[in-house]
Amino acid sequence: AAQLHKSGKPKVGQSWAFILTEDRQLGEVFLKAGDMLYAVVDDIDPQGILYLRATKAVSTQTKEIVPITLLCMNPVTGLAGVPLPKVVKAGWLVQWKNI
Repeated sequence: AAQLHKSGKPKVGQSWAFILTEDRQLGEVFLKAGDMLYAVVDDIDPQGILYLRATKAVSTQTKEIVPITLLCMNPVTGLAGVPLPKVVKAGWLVQWKNI
């Protein structure tokens, strides 16, 4: 899971920043709680489903940039895409899946 740190308007191509809320192992990469995930808005469908793809993580300790590919997942359905909240603000918690 990651918490929204900084976003722009919800539009395709916009970059958003998230803060990891727990330690995670992605293959050989170990990410710690507090590391940053940077994601791109891939799509917003007419029903208001937001599709986010994380493209990199940045270690807060070493400042190392790690290329990754994660999709934002709906924890209820297990599918890619989450309902777009009426107000997108810092603190919004979303789930991610390694692909």
